[in-house]
Amino acid sequence: MVESLPNWIDQLSTGTRRTLALLWMCERATVHQEKDTLVIQGRSRGEFYRRTVASLIREIVDEPVNVTDHNVIISAAAARSLPTVFR
Repeated sequence: MVESLPNWIDQLSTGTRRTLALLWMCERATVHQEKDTLVIQGRSRGEFYRRTVASLIREIVDEPVNVTDHNVIISAAAARSLPTVFR
């Protein structure tokens, strides 16, 4: 089970962290039909992993990004603030 993101991510520049967050969402987020909400499934990931992914994404959006027992939920408002590729 993956428990966290690599420590070297903390050493990246703000621009690189932003790019990483966008790439992470491109690769991992699921778009729900009829909704703008994005979900990153974290069922097989540890809680700290989900919290650190959410924190990374919060760095680039001003809207809610939440952590549940199994997922990272990027609110519809947050998703709409992302580049068009996510919509």
